[in-house]
Amino acid sequence: MLRTISLVLLTCLLGHAELHVCGNVAGSWEGADSPLIVDCNIQLLSGQQLSVAPGVDVLFSGHYRFDVYGDLQAVGTAVDSILFGRLEPIEGHRWSGIRFYGAQASGSLVEYCVFEYAYKGIGNDENTNGGAIYTANCSPTILRSTFRHNEASRGSAICIFDGSNSLIERCVFHDNDSPVGYNAVWFSLSNGSMRRSTLANNIGGDLHCYDSGPDVTSCILWSIMAASGAQISYSCVRGGYTGPGNISGNPQFDDENGRNYHLQIGSPCINAGDPDAQDEDGSRADMGAYPTGDLPPVGIVVDHPAAGDTSLVGETLSINWQSQGVVGDVQIELNRSFPDGPWEVLAPSTPNDGQFPWPVSAPPGNHCRLRVCSVQQGELCGVTSGDFVIAVGTGFLALVRSAQPATALTTWNVGSVECPGNLSDWFRLKNFGNAATIVYQPLEPVSAEFSRVTGCPGLFALGSGEMSACSLQLSFASAADGTYGDLLRIQSDAGNAVNGYVQIPLSAVRVTTPASPYLTVTSVGNDVRLAWRPVTGSEGGCPLTAVHYLVFHAPMSEGPYYFLGWADSSPFYHEEVVSFEAAHYYRVICTEAPESVLRGIPVGEPMEITLKRSW
Repeated sequence: MLRTISLVLLTCLLGHAELHVCGNVAGSWEGADSPLIVDCNIQLLSGQQLSVAPGVDVLFSGHYRFDVYGDLQAVGTAVDSILFGRLEPIEGHRWSGIRFYGAQASGSLVEYCVFEYAYKGIGNDENTNGGAIYTANCSPTILRSTFRHNEASRGSAICIFDGSNSLIERCVFHDNDSPVGYNAVWFSLSNGSMRRSTLANNIGGDLHCYDSGPDVTSCILWSIMAASGAQISYSCVRGGYTGPGNISGNPQFDDENGRNYHLQIGSPCINAGDPDAQDEDGSRADMGAYPTGDLPPVGIVVDHPAAGDTSLVGETLSINWQSQGVVGDVQIELNRSFPDGPWEVLAPSTPNDGQFPWPVSAPPGNHCRLRVCSVQQGELCGVTSGDFVIAVGTGFLALVRSAQPATALTTWNVGSVECPGNLSDWFRLKNFGNAATIVYQPLEPVSAEFSRVTGCPGLFALGSGEMSACSLQLSFASAADGTYGDLLRIQSDAGNAVNGYVQIPLSAVRVTTPASPYLTVTSVGNDVRLAWRPVTGSEGGCPLTAVHYLVFHAPMSEGPYYFLGWADSSPFYHEEVVSFEAAHYYRVICTEAPESVLRGIPVGEPMEITLKRSW
């Protein structure tokens, strides 16, 4: 493993790889370009094509628009969507949406994209209508995409205008704002169709059709002002709407407040869409963007615990999930105060077999959620559809820090520490349950890695809510490098005892913060000379050995940086660089890696790849 232990920067910090665009665009935007920053109005000209790869973030640095006269292919995936949005996540920072014009733009495809924070203003023209997308005399196809937090007069998310016949299918529209009350999706003088889409929580309404005849079917329109002027069938419309197969009952979203618009089992929208259409499982089409009973091509659905369930501390909860297209193991996490609380890891990696037994631990919580995520596929996760409860029914014993007696400590993680010698902390024992518990031995560490001091007796009782009067001290006895870990065992009859012991993991990580060597850069003819002091110790005093030094160079202050070479010691010469480059930025990193490793690094390799190398 290439282990870096010191970092030196001459004039700037390392910048993230990104691409800035302005004016005419074409070709392809790949994942390596992301985030892609738009610094002025851009346009895709007729006769040109632009493809946008999955996972690309297209972020507008100001109120700029994207005019499409050519062929735009923005196609993400179910697990790696494309984002069109603002660069700065601050109030009032918006962009001006995408506008499609002319015959060639009709071949454009938008799929698995997210459009957010586009703004047009108030009026009645192409500059004020269609917050995220505006079409004129063309028919791009819009599939499986999400439109949220966009604003415009007519069609706060999309305006299909002037002879356009776009297909909108399996899309979600929420929290879009039409300040004059003209809906999230607006068809004007156009036809086309909108199918199997969900519209909810949009200010100013969901759908309106002016002198238009689109096919609107198998949709859910659930904002306060749902629809007007449209021909709608086999859809769920808030407040009711005349048309074959339409219903007005609550669609029973999994979590409307949390913007989870999947359908609960028992929803009246299931198998109630267009009778001539089928979902992926062969059943009659459901209403809305998310068919129930079907997993997406790649996805995770958590089945148990369900919303409203209660689990007691000390019992074993069976966590159940379904998955499709998930590679490798999964990680399981718990949030005890969703959505504001932290996620704690219950299992960092467990087989993706759909079932995990978890001994329920304290502290209790009334707004608990579980999350199951793919270890290998990053953000691919499934979350329980609603809150469940963790309660205590017997005596429950946990540590508390002496300075924070109300906080349960089911794991002691002191985090990252600099060169620990005798790192220590004081604790008390507290009963978080509603029944008394007996403590037989207050402390029993299982290795010599930790030391303890306690004045607690060998046998005492704690009533419900009581904290011990005595305190105990845990200390790391060793100063060795690496990760400290142990298991504190407290013999007790508490409800969270396993085989008579309450077990509390203990951990800490030793870190080394090396001193930054003084770096000087001078010009010698056409060469650049780098010189630095040897690295022999860290700012915190931890000993370390710098065997070699890696040198990286960038032509711009924000990077990216590329491998230039390595040396055993100062100085290092960057030869013949002054004659063909005006600015020079360097980084020097000391490493313990052997020379055999360094010889395999090619000159010009990106710094991020070099530092992640492993053998």
